[in-house]
Amino acid sequence: MLAYILAFPFSMSQENTMSEVSAIAISFAKPGCEEKLADALQGLLAPVHEEEGVLQYEMYRDMQEPRCFVFIERWESLETFNAHCISPHVKAYLKNTEGWVESNKIHVLTKGKKQPVQQRPSALLTVERTKTNWT
Repeated sequence: MLAYILAFPFSMSQENTMSEVSAIAISFAKPGCEEKLADALQGLLAPVHEEEGVLQYEMYRDMQEPRCFVFIERWESLETFNAHCISPHVKAYLKNTEGWVESNKIHVLTKGKKQPVQQRPSALLTVERTKTNWT
């Protein structure tokens, strides 16, 4: 089951790559995996807060749907966000939570109304809960 598709690196026009970016990451645990996923997600907080360029990285749990976890993130630049996406602790989290996640979705955002000029991603990271493929 495909649980995570993450275009990596996220790509924008050169003028926008040094601008602050935000991300909203939403994960749904499989039934019965809520608490162990919560623990694994909680375990990401300390190492991510040590990453270069992180401005905000907070974990929330939906009050009405306990299987839903939301991360609100702010990064100094697209480059620092992309580095986070391939950090050793994120890779370890993905490997260690195989079979626990029903779905993941990440929204990468720029501030204000200016629409970023998207370029084709130079690579695509497809993370399935059983294996990781770099293409």
